[in-house]
Amino acid sequence: MTSPTDPTNPYQQGTPGAQGPEPTFNQVPPEGASPYQQQAPGYEQPATGYQQPAPGYGQPTPAYASGPVTDDALSTVKLNLWLSVFFSWIPALIFFLTQKDVPANVKDIHRENLNFQILRTIAGLVVWIPIVGWALFIVLLVFAIIAAVQAPDVVAQGGTYKYKFNIQFIK
Repeated sequence: MTSPTDPTNPYQQGTPGAQGPEPTFNQVPPEGASPYQQQAPGYEQPATGYQQPAPGYGQPTPAYASGPVTDDALSTVKLNLWLSVFFSWIPALIFFLTQKDVPANVKDIHRENLNFQILRTIAGLVVWIPIVGWALFIVLLVFAIIAAVQAPDVVAQGGTYKYKFNIQFIK
């Protein structure tokens, strides 16, 4: 059992009046005194400076020691990245599948590049859907105008006009 004034006991009650009288509403505390003198039981002021993290929450240890990379491996990484700028996921996939005897950090950059290029391809497709929709709308509008100009002449001569690029939904 701890004594009533034990500083390590978070549940101890302070002695009334030990901190001085508390200011009431709209009352200014005495000069040099803080209006926040008492802390709730169990809560302590954090220590200043660096603290060791709690066990189990430290920095993860790297799975590999990434050291200097050879010029050959570095030029391979540069080639992969620059080819991927222009040809998207294709060179990224080729380098990812063929570069097996390289340091772990080089494998990681090939994997990261492939993941990014796949994301870039998906984003590009999503962006192109509305653009293709507008282009298709314009093409179909042009064909409708052509039909509006040509169809009356064909019908006037007793013929049947067939739209270009038409699908027969109703037969």
